[in-house]
Formats: sequence, structure tokens, C-alpha cells
Amino acid sequence: KMTIEDLPDFPLEGSSLIGKYPFLFQGSDTPVIFSISAAPMPSDCEFSFFDPNDTSCQEILFDPKTSVSELFAILRQWVPQVQQNIDVIGNEILKRGCNVNDRDGLTDMTLLHYTCKSGAHGIAVKFATQLIDLGADVSLRSRWTNMNALHYAAYFDVPELIRNDKGQIPADVVPDPVEMPLEMADAAATAKEIKQMLLDAAPLSCDLSKPLLPNYDRVTSKAMLTSLGLKLGDRVVIAGQKVGTLRFCGTTEFASGQWAGIELDEPEGKNNGSVGKVQYFKCAPRYGK
Repeated sequence: KMTIEDLPDFPLEGSSLIGKYPFLFQGSDTPVIFSISAAPMPSDCEFSFFDPNDTSCQEILFDPKTSVSELFAILRQWVPQVQQNIDVIGNEILKRGCNVNDRDGLTDMTLLHYTCKSGAHGIAVKFATQLIDLGADVSLRSRWTNMNALHYAAYFDVPELIRNDKGQIPADVVPDPVEMPLEMADAAATAKEIKQMLLDAAPLSCDLSKPLLPNYDRVTSKAMLTSLGLKLGDRVVIAGQKVGTLRFCGTTEFASGQWAGIELDEPEGKNNGSVGKVQYFKCAPRYGK
């Protein structure tokens, strides 16, 4: 069955329904896509959106007869009143037996998608943690937007949510251009640009605990080689496979930091010691790395 609509009747007497029915139903083991429904609205409603802070809307929200499809429809009304109550509405969906990875039939979004899209400071982080603890799959993508939960978090500037289990933000996981071999100069330049773009896009409220682009340009090549116990002309082995002679160590125009240039013993490289029309050392074509 694609929807979970059959809920028991509860008496509705009393002035408030908040917290009155802490009902919990057995959740489905298999995620489903809920049918599309319109958002329920009070008959005497004077506004065009669902306000979870309004008493008449609360009666609908906490009514066990309000279906999961209708609650997803409320989440689609993306107004501040709904955003700031993402956890309240989300928990009502879970109480109705919804699998944590179930999807809204119209948007193909899960509760975690909606939570990461929310701009509710603090609330979204807490509820997202709850969902993940319940088994929410962060890799699930909406088939309409092809975005997963982290994509939504990044797109809607939710800095507290854009960290992995190591506490890293997006810029942290971009390969360090300083550590990339000379033959990957183009990729290093791209990595440098991507890392800087991610840093520039980070909200000011996002605490960057450490510099993510250390400046090695002021470190002299001699000091770098000395610290490594090397000198130009030394024989080196790259990645345990390629053997060659160290011909260059210094700064480059394609990326920041100190770079090493190797003349290989075999034609297994990609250049002749030059990158981007700049000659860093001389060797035969395909012997430079």
C-alpha cells in the first residue's frame, strides 16, 4: 500500500491538542512514496498559508486523522511559520508510522531533504540529527532536482549541517593543490579555484576553525628541500613506481605552494618540464612530472 491513512479515532474534546496524544505507530520497514494531497486549512482561516502557531491550525496538525500526505503538503508551504516548526510537523509525520526515508509524492523529498532546506537556526540541526539517528539516508536524491540532503543544506546556507562526521566543511575535502604532482597542474589549478569558491561562499556565521588555504609561497624551496632531507639532483621514487631525478622545487604560476618537478627515467610523464608555457626545468617530452 502506497499510503498510510487508516488511523484510529481519538476524542477531540479539550481546548488544546498540543502533546495530548503522544501516539506512536509501528513504522514501515520499506520506504514508500506518499500520494499527493492538498494542505488542510481551517474553515475560518483568514490567511492563505498554514500557521502551526495558530490554534485552529494546531487542531489540524495534531489531529490523528490528518494524513501523512496532508502533512507533507503543509511542509511544501514554504513560509517562515512552517520552516520554524519543521521538527513539530516532522515528528507528527513520524508518529503516523512513516518510515524516515519515505518521500513526498509531489517533490520526491524526504523529511531530511525538507529539514536541510529549512532556514530554522538550531531547530534544523537538532531534527536532522534525530532523523539520521533513526536511519535517514543522506545520499537519497530527489528525482526532480537530483539533489541529496547535503546539496539542499549547501544551497540554502545551513552551515551547521554542511559538515561530515569528521567535522569537515566542503572546502576541507577538496584535494590540496600543494600536494598534487606537477603533471596534474591543470587539476591543481581547478582545485585551488574550487576551494576558494567554497570558502567565499561559506556564510559568515560558519566557524572555520582553521585556515583552509595555508600559504606556503613564503617558504623557500631550499628550506622545503632541507626539511625533507633532499637536494636537486637526488634520485627519487614516485608512488613506489616511477623513478626519476629531482630537477625543480619552488613556486609556480598555476597554483600556490611549493612544487617539485621530476625528470623520469622512462617516458611515463606528461610534459617536458613546462606547464602552461612556463619552463620549470628541461627534459625530453613525456619525461617530465
